[in-house]
Amino acid sequence: MGLKMPGSMIKLMPYMKDPELRKAQNRLGEIMRKKKIRNGIVAIKALSNKIARETFMFSNTVKIMVLVLAICACGAAAQADEVLDAINEAIEAYNEKIYTEAVESLEYAKQLIQQMTSERLMTFLPEPMEGWQGKEAKLQNLGMIGGSSVIEKEYWKPGSGNEGQRRITLSIMGDSPIFQGMMAMFNPAIAGADGGKLQKIKRNKAIVKYSGDNRSGKVMINVAKKYMVTIEGTNVDKEDLMHYAETINYKGLKAF
Repeated sequence: MGLKMPGSMIKLMPYMKDPELRKAQNRLGEIMRKKKIRNGIVAIKALSNKIARETFMFSNTVKIMVLVLAICACGAAAQADEVLDAINEAIEAYNEKIYTEAVESLEYAKQLIQQMTSERLMTFLPEPMEGWQGKEAKLQNLGMIGGSSVIEKEYWKPGSGNEGQRRITLSIMGDSPIFQGMMAMFNPAIAGADGGKLQKIKRNKAIVKYSGDNRSGKVMINVAKKYMVTIEGTNVDKEDLMHYAETINYKGLKAF
């Protein structure tokens, strides 16, 4: 018995022979086989931006539908139905020549895929140190500044004697329009003026700030100019901050 082709794919079959589409789809397929979902989203964003500028060239929107289907075929089954529903809604709106609604449906599908990416990023958050506890990681959507996301996890350790509770918050941000602006902070002069010290952590540029007087500090790590890892602590030793900063799988994060 042969495999049954999804209805959404059947609807898109007439567009499969487009040389530009096939090239883009093959490229995305290669990206997804390497599990580099972030790169796939970049490809979708590029085409989405083109649609926003040239909504009359709606054949490009159909190409994005196929690209999104390629991503869905590579995993994330728990959300695949919702993604496909959004794509089907876009197809229906396209057939009815309601192009604005079609673009909005594709944008929603893209946001769902970004959410999948954020959930996978959570696997890079380190486990609590011995004697510490960790709260459940959470996702913060920065929709007001470009639709990017930040994953965040809080760690804490009960105090003893006159020592209060130690607390550390670790976050990972990527694909944000404000990211390039943050790169200026890694200039030694700027970092020093703000009380920070520029150094390397696992071969990544980092800014380390720590005050022994109030036992608080912050570490910001620039990972391949793709992700910003931030560790902030209150009532902690500098060693606590550095431990969490050094236990992240930066090699895996760079390849993600």
